[in-house]
Amino acid sequence: MNLQTLSTQYSGRKFGELVLHHYKSMKQDVVLPALSGNIDALPASAKPLVESWIDEFSAFGTEASFWQSDAGKTFSLICIAAKKRLQSAGVVATDTDVFAMFQIIVLNFVYGLHRHPQSKAFIQKSLGIGFLRRLVG
Repeated sequence: MNLQTLSTQYSGRKFGELVLHHYKSMKQDVVLPALSGNIDALPASAKPLVESWIDEFSAFGTEASFWQSDAGKTFSLICIAAKKRLQSAGVVATDTDVFAMFQIIVLNFVYGLHRHPQSKAFIQKSLGIGFLRRLVG
């Protein structure tokens, strides 16, 4: 896995579009096992960091600019933060560990969209998706 390649692939899309794509492609009953799988894949010393890691990024969910941001740049920023967080726990972070930390953030947002439909509408509105499209899409 190459994080730079993934950043390039995500570039040009808005972060909110990436999260909405995952929301549309993952049923609610699949999200929690996927989230748990990413947490389980982390080194043991990193697992206690997960709750505060999720909380840190969940705070951005109420900011329209977060959802409008370039997905490639946001991916890179989350990866940099993940490396720092893992290093603070004494983990020599692999790209796989860093990607798991990114997936934890994305999947947590996706889970939230399934639980709170108004959050989906907020992201769509932040992205400029019109009212009628929000009703059907």
